[in-house]
Amino acid sequence: FLFCSCHVPPVVKFPNMTESKELKAAIQRGTTDLGDGESDASAIVAISQVLQKKPDLLKEAVKLIKARIKDASATTSIMALDLLDQCMRHFGLHFQQYVAVKVLKRIAIFATPNRGIHPRIQLKSMELITTWARLFHSEPLLKDFVAAALDLEKKLHKTSAPSSGYKADSPSSKPQPVAPKHSPAPLVPAGPAPPSAPAPSTAAAA
Repeated sequence: FLFCSCHVPPVVKFPNMTESKELKAAIQRGTTDLGDGESDASAIVAISQVLQKKPDLLKEAVKLIKARIKDASATTSIMALDLLDQCMRHFGLHFQQYVAVKVLKRIAIFATPNRGIHPRIQLKSMELITTWARLFHSEPLLKDFVAAALDLEKKLHKTSAPSSGYKADSPSSKPQPVAPKHSPAPLVPAGPAPPSAPAPSTAAAA
């Protein structure tokens, strides 16, 4: 008998494959209309749990949400913008920085008037840009959000569109409480409220 002495390469494993699928499924649920105009509210919890286990999937999460924002369905796009806003408020500075680099320009285009964008998408995009500018006003690493809000306000003024209400020196643009720079503990669904303590006996009080 002849035996082959050639080297058999080891099986390549992809440790993030399961988590990547979980992340994609969660984002899909969080941006899909369940029939009542609402998406799966637990999606943000699932996304948080995946990113806690595999922080290196953060960029993948932003990429997947951006793809849903660009969806042809206005409902899907708006739900994706809502989901992105939840992530921005929870997942910390690294997530926010990556959104500024990869997604902010797209949202700024959506927010610009007279570009043929669905009115609901335009209003939602404008709302997010001004909100994020106010939230992250004091963080030097997130100055792109303030710049985007100021640029949007100029474009609105030129087209005589209603103002976004954002001004860099207005009280409403002062820094607001934001998520910590590092990812916080995973979100967990709220469980049932604990039973309330029984009221003290009137006889015992006497």
